[in-house]
Amino acid sequence: MKFRLFDSQALIGQSPDNDVVLARPWTVDRLIEDLDRFEIDLAVVSHRLSYDWCPYQGNLELARQLKAQPRLYPCFVILPSHTDEQPPVDDYLDQMRTANVAMVRLCPTHFRFSAAPTVLKDWYSRLERYRIPVFFDYGESWWMEVRTDYEQIDQIAERFPALPIILYRQAFAADRFLFPLLKHRPNIYLETSGFVGHRKIELYVKTFGPERLIFGTGLPHKCPSAAIGEIAWSGLDENICDLIGYGNLESLVARINFDA
Repeated sequence: MKFRLFDSQALIGQSPDNDVVLARPWTVDRLIEDLDRFEIDLAVVSHRLSYDWCPYQGNLELARQLKAQPRLYPCFVILPSHTDEQPPVDDYLDQMRTANVAMVRLCPTHFRFSAAPTVLKDWYSRLERYRIPVFFDYGESWWMEVRTDYEQIDQIAERFPALPIILYRQAFAADRFLFPLLKHRPNIYLETSGFVGHRKIELYVKTFGPERLIFGTGLPHKCPSAAIGEIAWSGLDENICDLIGYGNLESLVARINFDA
């Protein structure tokens, strides 16, 4: 079976982890080497500096490094505006337009802020207008860990119904939270790298259709083999695998309109 792959969450830069493989900075060239090795066509990429330490400086470095990389789309990590750690929202969006940003990432747990609509209304309203997907990363790192604030996600999805919301690495144990959300909030999508449960992808496709699933690997911290295998050996038709692996994210990126 052959289907295309568009990775929604890869990283470049120096990892703070004590890992032998990741001890050296993961450069653009190394990432592209991995994409070629695993036959991944395109990737949305964040920088470790913005992901771990300083979002704005990391975003600037990301934009610089991806400027001449047509296979790699920037994902900026953003913060609430109140503490003046980044430019005003409209100025920042101009920078995103220039950088051809395909997604923004919120990390409420790591950077210690609330993602509630009252805190990020200025961001959500503009991101909704421009149809820029928002990647919510609450830091789930293993299959039984449930950190996502589902009530908050529900509030955001209800208040901003045209805002594409992607939930990162949802845990094996999160189904009872996710099923009612997906049923009532059509603007919520799930990134698939946490789908370790047996036939989990098939269950979600049967219940909600394939359009709500977004392929992601976690490169270079996670080997793409598992994320690819979950789709390739799911038993789903090739056209559905292509939607999950590539088409759904392609459609979200294609709908971004900074001129809206």
